[in-house]
Amino acid sequence: MSTDLSWTQSAPPLSVPPLGGPGDTLPPAPVAPPVASLPAAPTAPPAVAPLAAARTAYVVFARLESGDRVEVASHGDEASARNEATALMRYLRDGRGDWPYLAGRFVRPEAIVSIDVDAVRD
Repeated sequence: MSTDLSWTQSAPPLSVPPLGGPGDTLPPAPVAPPVASLPAAPTAPPAVAPLAAARTAYVVFARLESGDRVEVASHGDEASARNEATALMRYLRDGRGDWPYLAGRFVRPEAIVSIDVDAVRD
């Protein structure tokens, strides 16, 4: 089997001009632009004071048969508020004869339907 290499001979020879001979000067090499100084390494963001945590108050209410709620006391922790509510319930249960004085008024004990402890956020 013969190989036909005629296609390789049909291309004209490449002519490359010489790269500078005697007396020719080469163009100056490109000069890189000056490197700007790099910015300082990033620093940590300034410390931000955390927002004040919301405070929770525990408020004891007496719910009246009319639907009104009368604030009895406010405490910083739930245990104290529950103790206050328990003391009021015992006072009402024992029927000591005096009407409780709640939020600036005397309340008829039979008008109190429930004693509530609610958590209230500031």
